[in-house]
Amino acid sequence: MNTSEYTEKLMALANKELFGDEKMQLEKEIQDNPALAEEYKKHLLAQELLESFISQDLKKKLSAFPLPQEKPESSGAVIRNLKPSRYKWTIAASVALILGVSSYLYIGNEFSYQHLADNYVPQMQEVRGTNMVADDILEKASSFISNNKSEMAISLLTSITSDDDRFFMGQLLLGNAYFQIDNFSAASNAFIQSSKSGDEEVKYQGQYGFLLCELKLKSWSEENQRLLKELSENETFIYKKEAEALLQKLKIAKYFN
Repeated sequence: MNTSEYTEKLMALANKELFGDEKMQLEKEIQDNPALAEEYKKHLLAQELLESFISQDLKKKLSAFPLPQEKPESSGAVIRNLKPSRYKWTIAASVALILGVSSYLYIGNEFSYQHLADNYVPQMQEVRGTNMVADDILEKASSFISNNKSEMAISLLTSITSDDDRFFMGQLLLGNAYFQIDNFSAASNAFIQSSKSGDEEVKYQGQYGFLLCELKLKSWSEENQRLLKELSENETFIYKKEAEALLQKLKIAKYFN
């Protein structure tokens, strides 16, 4: 296997996302293969560059890559108030130089909003009802979604009116059903409704589902980032770890979108 075929694994190792036997095996291969070791060094440096841009510690890390400067206020030009979005092209150039164009394009694809959204889908726990008719609707709809029968779930859930006690839970399920068939605009609207619930778990899941729709619709904003950070720090949110992982990737993703 040539070094280019190791790109995904090397990137995962550099990002500390490789574990167990797979990690040990790759580390041994790197130790035994000088070409692979050199390639891994590039990934480590690229990761360091990305983290450097995130922390805005550029002068120390990127002295070899000249950056555009603001107009000097005196005889010496200085860089002030650095904004990552303003220097997006610099991170692109720096990583491309280190890794090579093909690896850079691969990483850019890995951290595209679309790709991230594909890997983080709304989670759903099946609803277990009672003998009540409204509960039966939720339970049936939940089962339909679990079995990829979203259209049937949508037909049931749209019959639940806003004055029904199960409306917000129904909207959460409806969001999942629409998301499953790639109708992200409708899913977003349903998740927004569910996020108004007085039940905190329904509310948080609705917020998370809405954020995933925003990624799919390429409508990510600073406000979305703030909300995701809140969810990632919320000890009561059952998908806290997923929110944390997504937030970490989005810190890098903003340089590729």
